[in-house]
Amino acid sequence: VEHGQQLELELERSCALTIDGLAATLAVERVDDQLVVVSERPSGIDLRELGGGAALSLDTFLPIARRTTEILVDLHQHQLVHGDIWPGSVIINRDDGDVSLGPVLSSTQLELDLDDVDRLPYISPEHTGRTSAGLDHRSDLYSLGATFYRLLTGTPPFTARQASALIHAHLSERPDPPSERVPQLPVPLSRLIMKLLAKSPARRYPSAAVLLDDLDRLKRSLDAKQADITLAGDEPSERARGSATALALREELEFLVGDAKPRLMLISVPPVGDDATLADTLESQILARHGQLGRGQFEAQRRGVPLLGW
Repeated sequence: VEHGQQLELELERSCALTIDGLAATLAVERVDDQLVVVSERPSGIDLRELGGGAALSLDTFLPIARRTTEILVDLHQHQLVHGDIWPGSVIINRDDGDVSLGPVLSSTQLELDLDDVDRLPYISPEHTGRTSAGLDHRSDLYSLGATFYRLLTGTPPFTARQASALIHAHLSERPDPPSERVPQLPVPLSRLIMKLLAKSPARRYPSAAVLLDDLDRLKRSLDAKQADITLAGDEPSERARGSATALALREELEFLVGDAKPRLMLISVPPVGDDATLADTLESQILARHGQLGRGQFEAQRRGVPLLGW
């Protein structure tokens, strides 16, 4: 299928999508050699305008966070990535406070625009195109975490003004936990947001549904005035839980990253298992330092073919 035809199919699929709270793609029309997309614009103000750009109170933030996550749960069930989660795409109705999310982007619209300084602070590391990770639903979760960060602290996680500096930050810098910027924020909520902002998709929440459960658990604990609770996001996933071998390798990787000398290292891991995330963990740090990373995978049944994995 040619690219233009594929794009048209994607947009037609969006037109057929009906999700409560998600702005609809109303029509796709071809004008000469261009596709014109007509999308719904929910009435209200976006999150950039809410509160005059200042940090929101927990009472204002939590219902917005829950409803936005709920919309993503419904969207991801259709195996679609939204691709445009940022404060400007979340709309609050002035009359009833209802939350709406802007329309889903097509694959062409997902291409990175370095001139879009409004959206760059909210894109995921894999959305930069500088990693080998594919763009899936966990990219939306990173962008949602950056949006939550902005709502609770008044600024996005990274505030550089140049596109290159923002991309570098998404790839390799760790933002201050929200509770360090705003000490009165509950520490479990701060941990939840930092989980969403993990560099590797494997270390984020596995789904919006699990995130939604944690938001509900957090709200109940706050209502009960519990000082601290354990969230599902605090528990390491199967892929992120390190074996003894993985721990030893991580220690070696920390040593190598902290050393300014050029090095060549070979990491050999099983094709499936905890250790497979080590290369993902190291990748963003290598790229941020203008290094090079080669990856290959060999099939157990075809060991006799030299260099097959590359």
